[in-house]
Amino acid sequence: MKTKLSLIAVTLPQILTVLSCKPRDFNAAELQSATPKPDAEIHFCNAKDAQTLLWNAERVQLEIQKLINEQGHKSSGLSVYAEVYLAMTRARDTARCDSKNSMFPRTELNQKLNDALADEMTKGLVAGQRACLFSFANPQKTIPAIGRQLCQLNRAALNEKWSALELAMGSTAVYLTSIMGLSLSALPHADVLWLKTPYQSLESRLEYIRNEFKPVYDAFNVFLSNNLHTVADVLVRENRVGCNLFRPAAKFAEITGAPAAIFGNIRDKTFEFGLELSKTWPRGLHPFTAGEPAWNVEKTFAAFAKEPDALKGLQEHTLRSAALLSQPMFKAFKNKDASTYISGAGLTCPIPVK
Repeated sequence: MKTKLSLIAVTLPQILTVLSCKPRDFNAAELQSATPKPDAEIHFCNAKDAQTLLWNAERVQLEIQKLINEQGHKSSGLSVYAEVYLAMTRARDTARCDSKNSMFPRTELNQKLNDALADEMTKGLVAGQRACLFSFANPQKTIPAIGRQLCQLNRAALNEKWSALELAMGSTAVYLTSIMGLSLSALPHADVLWLKTPYQSLESRLEYIRNEFKPVYDAFNVFLSNNLHTVADVLVRENRVGCNLFRPAAKFAEITGAPAAIFGNIRDKTFEFGLELSKTWPRGLHPFTAGEPAWNVEKTFAAFAKEPDALKGLQEHTLRSAALLSQPMFKAFKNKDASTYISGAGLTCPIPVK
């Protein structure tokens, strides 16, 4: 794993050089369900797609399924994380919209921040992964900033023929670190979230997120821990693993409570790096907003003259987390794993038929 994961630990200038590739010209309308307006609706639960800046539950499922169906994505095995993500977001969105659930935010502002963070991450995953897929055939294109480390992971998986289990866990780590950290860093800069609140300075917004929003953020740790069996179900259903012991092992791990502590530790560090990274730009000038009231995840970072320590820390955190999530499970199941191995020749490896 060390060789594989070392590909992730690259500096931003290196990423910009190696991955100066964007799969196609992004249309903002493809990633934004409405043009940002000062009074735009930003709630997720029970939202009609045409009335909100956010993708509603149906739109999330549609966009992820479209991503899975991208040409060559499923047959290569690279779609394994999107397949897991589809099931996890369905369960997550049901829980966070249930007023009786601990994941349901109790204040309107926390609801907005919670919904916006999830929205930014989902759009970032879709834009970044789609761009990465197209970049294999169009190497002169560029990857949106939020998807670059995920694309590094995809390239390593292709070149070194990772198993589906290894790729699923490694991708989970990137999602909970790189994608989440960059998304967190954008929240204080998205003015539409803070309308009609007393939090109009960057400092006051960061303080609110740290003190008031953090418990909402933390509630997801237990959810992740309690849904390892969901990951197992998807991998077995999609014929990505052939080990019948996988699901019972996942259920046993949930009972121990150990995964909640692991996810909590990873997400706590991501939270700190994300807020520190937010301070890199004056309020409203985050690269995902660039002075606009909301977020546009298809935008790319320009190279820093000097890479911020918080970004370096986030990249290193991604590397450590990918090793933490991938290695123990990979070692446990490696000799029993009958999953599809990613083809080193490209997006041509067929999925075995049951």
